[in-house]
Amino acid sequence: CDGRQKAHQYGRTNICYCWLIFDIQLVVTGIWAAALDGDLDSVQRFIAKGTDPNQTDRFGYTALHYSSRHGNLSVCRLLLDSGADSNAQTHGGSTPLHRAAYCGHILVVKLLLDRGADPAMVDSDGRTALHKAAEGRQQELCRLLLNHNAGLCKIRDGRGLTAADMAPSVLNDLVPA
Repeated sequence: CDGRQKAHQYGRTNICYCWLIFDIQLVVTGIWAAALDGDLDSVQRFIAKGTDPNQTDRFGYTALHYSSRHGNLSVCRLLLDSGADSNAQTHGGSTPLHRAAYCGHILVVKLLLDRGADPAMVDSDGRTALHKAAEGRQQELCRLLLNHNAGLCKIRDGRGLTAADMAPSVLNDLVPA
């Protein structure tokens, strides 16, 4: 990163690294940038000025997707309190729960589940939040999701794989044989 991107300025060099590797030309502005950065005051200002918390960017991401992905619990709570849809899907079918589960943000996942996020929703690859948590090697999150909905362990993705098939070492002790 060259220091001009907000991600670099806020110490999110891992994001910059991904942008450099994949040559992603991603420009995030408005409420989405504030949510990405965890800037609660700015998100509050956008909401106060009438910005719809369910407004999507060109990829179908809402501010809740960005804040969930980055574990910004207070921003997630504000967005949900302001009417954000906990089950909003991107163009690829990803929900805020998918994003938080993959990244291991257990408190955000708990909040989303408490606010009605459906852990059985699938993305365009047929994957649930449990698949994403397993893919991200998030064992405690897998336990939380299975405690919330034990049936998740039976859901197969578009390739016919369960979450346990994807990451047996993560789910070995959690899923009955």
